[in-house]
Parts: sequence; structure tokens; C-alpha cells
Amino acid sequence: LNVIDSPELRDLLLFLGAELTDNDIPSRKKLGRLVVQKFTEEYNKMKQDIQQALGWVALTTDSWSDKCLRSYLAITVHYMAKDRVGRLLLRSRLIAF
Repeated sequence: LNVIDSPELRDLLLFLGAELTDNDIPSRKKLGRLVVQKFTEEYNKMKQDIQQALGWVALTTDSWSDKCLRSYLAITVHYMAKDRVGRLLLRSRLIAF
């Protein structure tokens, strides 16, 4: 998030966005708050979707390591839901990485 305070990035954003002013570009602190706010919204939406799943919920995991032998683990949830028309959908959401 520190990159947002970089004068070069701010100049680039102002150059690319003709209608943009310096006040439109959030500070590092505000950007951090916005990220946390958006995460919380999406997390709560995901929880609600999973709680309303039809039937069982399945979890899958995937683990791997990169060239530097750093380990990674991803957890995905799979469940059935209905769309607005009532058709069944298989949904998958990444719940941890």
C-alpha cells in the first residue's frame, strides 16, 4: 500500500485520468481502510451464500511450493445454489490462500 504515496505513481494516475485530481487519489491510510472494508463486505457475502447452500458443502485443498521452496495452500469451497431464475448452479469460492 505504500506505493500509493509514490509521487511517480500519483503523477502517472493523474496523467492517465484526465478528469482525476490529486484529491481523488486516496492516501495509504484511506486505501488500507477501503481494502479492509471491501474485504469485510465480500467475506460476509460469501458466508451468507455458503449458509444458503443447497445440501452439502465440499472443500478442496491445493498445496504447492515455488522455486524458493515457499509453501502455499489454497482452500476452495464448492456448493450448489440457485440463480434468480431457479436454475441450479455449482459455485466455487476461494476461502483461504
